[in-house]
Amino acid sequence: MIPKSLEALSYLKYLNLSFNKLQGEIPTGGPFTNLSAQSFVSNRGLCGVSRFHVQPCKRKSGTSSLKYVIPGILSAMLLVISIIWLVMLRRKKNVEATIETTYLPQPLYRRVSYQELLSATNGFNVSNLLGTGSFGSVYKGTFSDGVDVAIC
Repeated sequence: MIPKSLEALSYLKYLNLSFNKLQGEIPTGGPFTNLSAQSFVSNRGLCGVSRFHVQPCKRKSGTSSLKYVIPGILSAMLLVISIIWLVMLRRKKNVEATIETTYLPQPLYRRVSYQELLSATNGFNVSNLLGTGSFGSVYKGTFSDGVDVAIC
């Protein structure tokens, strides 16, 4: 490979790179403007301008990279749109669920006298004791209308 840095050598007058099995592009600036085809004989891997009697360099076209860039961009956009759609769908479901729960009937609380509690638990009998904890004891009770309750 011929380094591009050789173009900066403005006082270079003679350069013979023949028979070196070099590859790559021959620079066109600096001292290379005055060199002849004799300087590059038998270097089949070189390419450059026609006056050097080498094959022309194949330029990479911008469209070759586009065949990878465009599908990548489209895939990313599709992914982002899908995520946005899923988030919006989930939010809509959450809003609908919230609306539905607000329309559900709220439980009705009733006042219960101590006498009803005594009756429901058979006087807080040990046979109705469910458990004890740091806040006190919990008893099972059944009201006269058949409703089972836990009483603490």
